[in-house]
Amino acid sequence: MTDRLPAQLLRLFAPRPPLPHVTPLDRDPVKRTGPTLSGIGDYMSILQEAEVKAKADEATAEPKPLTRAEKMAQRKRIHDEQIQEATKAWNPEKDPNVQGDAYKTIMVGRLSYDTTEKDLRREFERYGPIQHMALVCDKQTGKSRGYAFIEYEYEEDMKRAYHDADGLKLMGRRIVVDVERGRTTPGWKPRRLAIVIVTAAATMTMTVTAIALGDTIVAGVMTVTTVADEIMTVIVDVIPDPQGAIPAALDTIRGIGCVPVVTTTRLVW
Repeated sequence: MTDRLPAQLLRLFAPRPPLPHVTPLDRDPVKRTGPTLSGIGDYMSILQEAEVKAKADEATAEPKPLTRAEKMAQRKRIHDEQIQEATKAWNPEKDPNVQGDAYKTIMVGRLSYDTTEKDLRREFERYGPIQHMALVCDKQTGKSRGYAFIEYEYEEDMKRAYHDADGLKLMGRRIVVDVERGRTTPGWKPRRLAIVIVTAAATMTMTVTAIALGDTIVAGVMTVTTVADEIMTVIVDVIPDPQGAIPAALDTIRGIGCVPVVTTTRLVW
């Protein structure tokens, strides 16, 4: 068909000229040779040097800040260790600051920090002649710690002061009086050496008890010492109850399904 076209149309179907030859920019891929591959043994020394340097940088770098949970765990661990060491070293029988007859001595707590030995002597000499008196003060600051020990010449005077002076108001504060426990009660420990383990049941009981007592030790029930989950028995320590709050507190404990068992009177400091 094209041979019958006129010349002016045949020129439209004429092939184009070939592309001009251009020199290649790279070698022929067939003739190309790549780099020689070897093992990584030559680089092991470099890796070891980098590891040593990283450890040195880590040792000299600032430690990462602890989280709140880590700080609390660290403080608790240090506190428990200090308590255990203090418990081993605590021996009231060999304390050089303790003197006199323990069965003639009373402990007076909740004192005003402004109370002096002169004030105590004026209030407690009415029960009998005083042999010795010690107002406990901080060794570093010299300030009163709010409690004192008074030794009477006669045991009868000590007993009278123990029963009559408890709840006495001195310099605007209602004081508590107890016998010396360190040398008279086997196994007794001061409150600062106590490690408290609280279960869920104990937490509930202590919360209800605190509400019933109005957050005051003088009211009656002092603390929950143990909770047996099987029988839900609550063993509590009590002190003299001038305000009649013990029955109300025990009723509250019974209200949550527990059986209160009152033990011997004890005052923990």
